[in-house]
Amino acid sequence: MKRLFLTFFVCLLHACKPAPEAPQPAAPPAPATVATPDVTAPAAQPRLTRNADGTIRLEFIDRWGKPFDATYEGAEYLRRAVPVVSRGMTEQQATALEKEVASLR
Repeated sequence: MKRLFLTFFVCLLHACKPAPEAPQPAAPPAPATVATPDVTAPAAQPRLTRNADGTIRLEFIDRWGKPFDATYEGAEYLRRAVPVVSRGMTEQQATALEKEVASLR
């Protein structure tokens, strides 16, 4: 019985030993610096173009730097779209668009 207890105790000691530490991997290389566009920089002002068929084309660079290009059936459709479209614009762009749309009357 004593031998059994001693064997159990020795096994328990070996099982409780912490595993040897693995060598630490080399530090990952520093990420390359990538130039990101400045989203706060003023983008191109909205440009409205009247087409020969009476449609109106709206073009601008949105606040995230992506081009926006849409054609509306007429001035009334564009006027109704301004609140939604202006969400993707900077404040300066939205103000300029509202002035241009008001002048279409």
